[in-house]
Formats: sequence, structure tokens, C-alpha cells
Amino acid sequence: LQTSAFVSYRPGVIWRHRVAASFRSVSVDSIIVNSLNTNYFAQPKTSIRFLSINWQSVMDKLVDRPYPFRGYALQWEMVKEGFGVWTNRDRWWAGVGGQFYLPTGRQQGFECIVRARGHLLRRNMGFYEYSAMGYGNDVLRGYENYTLDGLDFAYVKMGWRTNLFSYEVPIPLPNWPVLNNVRCMPFQIYGSVYSDHGFVNDPFYGEGNRLRNRLLSSVGVGLDFRFYFDKILYVMWSFNQLGENGLFLQTKISFR
Repeated sequence: LQTSAFVSYRPGVIWRHRVAASFRSVSVDSIIVNSLNTNYFAQPKTSIRFLSINWQSVMDKLVDRPYPFRGYALQWEMVKEGFGVWTNRDRWWAGVGGQFYLPTGRQQGFECIVRARGHLLRRNMGFYEYSAMGYGNDVLRGYENYTLDGLDFAYVKMGWRTNLFSYEVPIPLPNWPVLNNVRCMPFQIYGSVYSDHGFVNDPFYGEGNRLRNRLLSSVGVGLDFRFYFDKILYVMWSFNQLGENGLFLQTKISFR
């Protein structure tokens, strides 16, 4: 069970701020904490309740945000779980990130995406939500089949992209003014080469897991298909340091 509320503040085009407060109640079967994983929660309980607060700020100076070739964006956030009446959970972490784009020509250029997260409380909080890379956008290309749990993580994603093909696809629609902006579908194909590097620090559960507490790297090539400016399909062939390689698909779809 989770309920939350948030307040957003945007003083201008560049800055965005968001503060969210949540209440969460989590219960598991007794067999989990008694037999399967006695460290599932920090305390020997089958349920926990806690309040959390999340503060996030973003400075966005990207040009063409859905698929930028110029500009940069910076982000930082701080999360505290467990305070007030419910203190079954005690977690406090901060994260920073950035995106940087340097053009090398028309519709081509370098990109660099960095992110790091560290826990301010260095104790074992239990295995519940002991997550690091492999979740959401925090994924190294070439390691999509893995989740890497841990206390802290950092990564850098680098690449170079260039436009290979551009075309406007006509779409037969009725001659209504409301449809003027969708009569032609802009369509582009970009080629890319990339290299990702990351590290997950796991001081409590890392023994026997070959992916944690070591530097991870991957390289690859890809094709990016862009429709209607902000609908993007990524087709990537990645190689990781485990000797594995494969074809991976990702999508990025925005609704404006």
C-alpha cells in the first residue's frame, strides 16, 4: 500500500523543483523473513510502515530535449525514508546526475550521461528495496538482463551519433485544420557507437555476485529511429566484459 502527494515549482524555463511525501505499508509472508531471507527487513518483522520525503531539482538547458545534440542538464535529489510516527525504515540517500551534448556537425555529436547515488546512512537497511543499477533508466547497455543491487552506484555513458536518413512521410487525413500538424510524419534514422562504464558498491550482500564491487564496461553500435520528434526506438547491439553480446530494444515515447 502506498499513497503520495507532491508539489512542483517551475520558476522559469530552465529550473524545475519537486517535493513529494509518501506513506508506504509493506507486508510479506512469514516464510520469507523466517526461512528464505532473515534480512529481508532491517528488523525481524513481516510488515513495516514508514513515511518518506523526496526533494528533486533539475536545471535543463538542452536544445531539442527528446533527442538533443547541444546543451546540458543537471539533476540532484535527496530522499529520506523513516521519520515521524513510523520509523520501521531508516534510509537516507542523495543522487546527482548530468547530461552533456557537444555537436560535431549538423545533427551529429557526442553525448555523455553520468549519474551517481550514495547512502548517507551506511548501515545495513535490509534487502527490501536494496536496489542500484538495472532499474528504470539506470541501466548499462549490454547488461539489460541483469539487476545489480547495492548501497551506492555510479556510471558514465558515452557515445557519438549522426543522422543517416531524414524523410517526411505523408499521411492521408481529412482536410481538417486540427490535423494540419500531423499530415506529415517526420522520420529520421541515426547511427551510433557507444561505451558504458559503471560500478555498484555492495558491502553487505555482494559475496558470490560477480557483477558487484567491480568496474563494469560495455561497447556497442546502434540505430535510433525517431518518429514525430519525440517517439524514439533504439536498436542496439551490445558487447559486455562477460563475453556476452546481443540485440536490445528500448523505446522513449513522450505525449505532449
